[in-house]
Amino acid sequence: MKIVRINEEGQITIPSGFREALKLKANMKLCVYMEDRRLIIESLSDDPIQALFELMKEEPSLAKDINYESKE
Repeated sequence: MKIVRINEEGQITIPSGFREALKLKANMKLCVYMEDRRLIIESLSDDPIQALFELMKEEPSLAKDINYESKE
């Protein structure tokens, strides 16, 4: 586990050890979503068709997001 800070622009830096282990490179596109109270970041395939299937695994739900925000 690593602790990171959110800067004024809302950005975080992924620790270098994680980037190396996951083979993340500059300018790669990542999928970011919430699951319960967790922020999930997943790399997307370079293949656009595969990337689309990866994005569709967890279908975003506006109702789920609204329900989550109402609990806060």
